[in-house]
Amino acid sequence: MFAFKKIPRQKSQDLHDETDATSNRNKQKLFVTMFESKRAQIIVYLSSRRLCSCFILLGCDTHLAIFGKAIFTHLCGPMITIWGGNIGPNPSSSYDLYSPTSHTPLSITQCPHEKSEYVNKNAAQGLQSSEIKVALESLCDPSDVQVLTERLGKEMSVFRDHVTVLHFSPHRSRVLNSLSEIKRFRFLFHLPSEGTVPNASLAKLLGFTFLEHDGSLGYQVAPEVSRISLRLSSVPVVNPCDDYVRKLLICGPKGAGKSSLLRFLSNIILTDVEYPLKEKCVAVLDCDIGQPEFTPNGIISLCLVKVPLFGPPYTHILSTNVNILRQCFVGCITPSDDPSFYLKCLNFVYDAYVNLPEPKPRLLVNTMGWMQENELRMSDALTGSQTNGAHGFQYPAGTNGV
Repeated sequence: MFAFKKIPRQKSQDLHDETDATSNRNKQKLFVTMFESKRAQIIVYLSSRRLCSCFILLGCDTHLAIFGKAIFTHLCGPMITIWGGNIGPNPSSSYDLYSPTSHTPLSITQCPHEKSEYVNKNAAQGLQSSEIKVALESLCDPSDVQVLTERLGKEMSVFRDHVTVLHFSPHRSRVLNSLSEIKRFRFLFHLPSEGTVPNASLAKLLGFTFLEHDGSLGYQVAPEVSRISLRLSSVPVVNPCDDYVRKLLICGPKGAGKSSLLRFLSNIILTDVEYPLKEKCVAVLDCDIGQPEFTPNGIISLCLVKVPLFGPPYTHILSTNVNILRQCFVGCITPSDDPSFYLKCLNFVYDAYVNLPEPKPRLLVNTMGWMQENELRMSDALTGSQTNGAHGFQYPAGTNGV
């Protein structure tokens, strides 16, 4: 359902910084690189405090894979798509992004114009808004805001089509840094140097790097996955009788990509502008006690996810936007040791969702890579007389996910 294909690496063209700033001090703060297609550009900013961040100008029909970890903000321009999530301009919101070597790299793409109400002629005007100025003052030295605004406006004028402006800053995490100090995981956030932008020295300061590709690098979504995601996100949740369409049970063999599908669907729902809940969230019933998404091993949990998930499961524990409503310690990593006790724990945790007030959020159920008989037993536990059932998405046998 999700495929990963490598493509030949391409070299990018470095451009000299030709900023019109009057002092050499300002010139040394900006390092500009144009990607080979000339449809994307990166401006690396080095503050007086020696803190490094960058701005990405992303044109249409451009795909950028990111390696490493970062915090990004959509400043202005059309929406972008990252792992199912459609992120629109909001200078006051930021997102954590993790793209380690243990998983397929995340890719950033500008949404098709028909999905965006953005008008290109407002690009330069958008940079002058008070909201963006406040955001820039928090992201860089206040004395540099005017220089950055002028430079961004100048570079945006080079693009013929719609252009999106994103800001990326280093992600500081003592937990992940300590994890990388372990010999086995020292290359977990390794940054490739061949064909990537910016250069190796700047990438080391940033903690991330970018690679332009033709759209075949990263997660490839099968048509049936797109159909189920559209169906799940388009059904209203305000009617209690719609229980059977607002729940999705994801089943399949081990390694099929169930966890990847869960994050993909969660991101789609959370960034759906027509999602009717006032406080957007998705409920996740995590039944995989061997490889759970949000807790240590051996625990069944019900979580409310409030923001898109841009990273593998071991990064979700760091998030403050995942609220664990109820959890139960099973005491093993496989239900085969005591299936009856496992199902009792499952029912106990699931009751927390049943007791939520209306309208309830969408429910995604992350299952284990069981045999079909055990999956049916768990499905029966979730579709008993106390509920109106749930949709099921079954990966075919022999499916290899990422």
